Amino acid sequence: MKVKRIVKFNIKKSHIDYKYIKTQLIESKEIYNFANYILRQLYFKNSNKHKYSLEFINEYPSLKDLFLKYIEENKQFSSLFYKIICEFSKLKQYSINLKIVQNIVDKLKNDWTSYWKLLKMKKNKTYDEKINIPRYKKKYNLVEYNNQVISKKKLKQGYIGTDKMKQGIKIANRHKVLDCKCFRIYNKNDKILCELIYEKEIEQVKKNDRVASIDIGLENLFTIAFNYNKKGISIKGTKLKAINQYFNKIKASLQSMLPSKQYVSKFINQLLYKRTEQLRNYIGYYTNKLIEILRTERISKLVVGYNKEWKQEINIGSKNNQNFVSIPFRKILNILRYKLEDNGIEYKEQEESYTSKASYLDNDEIPIYKEETNEIKFNGRRIKRGIYKSKQGKIINADLNGALNILKKSGEKLIEELEYLRFDNIFTSKLV
Repeated sequence: MKVKRIVKFNIKKSHIDYKYIKTQLIESKEIYNFANYILRQLYFKNSNKHKYSLEFINEYPSLKDLFLKYIEENKQFSSLFYKIICEFSKLKQYSINLKIVQNIVDKLKNDWTSYWKLLKMKKNKTYDEKINIPRYKKKYNLVEYNNQVISKKKLKQGYIGTDKMKQGIKIANRHKVLDCKCFRIYNKNDKILCELIYEKEIEQVKKNDRVASIDIGLENLFTIAFNYNKKGISIKGTKLKAINQYFNKIKASLQSMLPSKQYVSKFINQLLYKRTEQLRNYIGYYTNKLIEILRTERISKLVVGYNKEWKQEINIGSKNNQNFVSIPFRKILNILRYKLEDNGIEYKEQEESYTSKASYLDNDEIPIYKEETNEIKFNGRRIKRGIYKSKQGKIINADLNGALNILKKSGEKLIEELEYLRFDNIFTSKLV
């Protein structure tokens, strides 16, 4: 089975191609915005809800005939629309290849397609959030280079780039042999980043009955339960929490010095970039620890507890709520998913509502959030941070109780009795 993977590089300002790459990002933004302007004006014209202007037709006399034909055609992403945008790029004498111009229009097409889908969902009352038509890009726009424009000569020399680049972006020797599909360049927090996208062949491991489940939290990032008689394991996530607390403290201090209604600055962007990189490194470290345990135990499937609202609505104190909101749980799951794929372990998400409140030792029924009809009463309760007490008075690690309930709720069966649950005090082995 083939899967897509990404290698990320930071392009420094001292790079020989930095100025050229930055120009391409600006040109990409201008092409995207010009194409989007046309679509927005025609959308306003057809909806009769907003003011619109077709004066742009007169600004480019050489394109006027194409404009008029396109308006008469009345189709958003016709071949004529692509032709207009390509001609606009030529007229402006942009350095961007016409194949890349088509990629930019394709991205805009995806944005508009998403808008129409959400609008349909809203009409069917299956989506409640506010919907906006695709907006203009502010400073830069992503540029994606596919196989057709990647320089094969530079790739052999250990660089990824186009023929127009003086050098290209240096890649490690291990990346030269990758099945490279494309690379993209974008700006994030005033940093220019490059992502190399490649395909990788994954070997499937032999399936067995061994299943694990994890509960994701703050103090213990991963608490692992098994469907056989193996004591639970906790991987502490204190580093992630510390990074978050430091970031929130410094950010609040910097924002207090900014003028009214200004929320970002150069220093805040630098702080955000540093936080993002630190979180990425530690998420990689902790997920590797988890994979190591799963491989040692020969686990073939991992069930991950997932809450759509990630506990933001639970009253656990303002400081904890702030940590939950800031820690990128979805990013953790995405990284975990592809690492599991790399190791041939099946990934399964399970809606985790009430798994932390229900008592596994008392075999409580676990309802699905918003589907319960009667008042819910559970036999056990959490008596202090990290400690859960069952009806019989047994003490169990609260996160382990949650992980076992996630396993139970997913429908995965035990392959042997969990004898360690017979003890009065049930805790986990902890790893940092």
